[in-house]
Amino acid sequence: MMPQHVFRPVHQLYQGICILNWQFKKKYQNESAKEIFEEKCPELFPKFIKICKNFSGIHNDVDNPLISYSGTLHYLPGTASFSCLRLGEAERTSFFIIFDFVPLLESEIATDIVLTPREREIVQIMAMGKTNKEISKMLCIGLETVKSHIRNLFAKTGTSSRVELIGKLQYSRCDGRASWVDKAGG
Repeated sequence: MMPQHVFRPVHQLYQGICILNWQFKKKYQNESAKEIFEEKCPELFPKFIKICKNFSGIHNDVDNPLISYSGTLHYLPGTASFSCLRLGEAERTSFFIIFDFVPLLESEIATDIVLTPREREIVQIMAMGKTNKEISKMLCIGLETVKSHIRNLFAKTGTSSRVELIGKLQYSRCDGRASWVDKAGG
């Protein structure tokens, strides 16, 4: 067992980090992983275990102690982009799961509005106050593509400004409890 001070730099990170032993038992999880696995979306952890077991069984290369697998899980509570790494061999193997979790927006649960994963990313970045140019750089997409996504978001939500759009799309919890929030009092 590693001393806790070793994990101090990653304990408060926004990304979820979980370390498993060779038997797929948790050795460590940071605060973000704990919040998601234990409070918001407990069904995510077993999905990650299954992924680690599957890719570990497929890539059982004793000459390569480092094997990784990355992907995205889409399901009702949200989207998880992840990387799983296997390091070591036999009983000295550890699995590292590093992930970002993006919950569905309340409006997607409470209404018929369905946003694409890219539209969700753009709304979340817009909510941080970023400009179209900054969004373009962060997502590695063209400026005109960002503008097109924003026009589509306005059309889908019946809004005409960034403030109105963000005001209507309130972020939800993973437990599915959500309601449409109209800041105009409707």
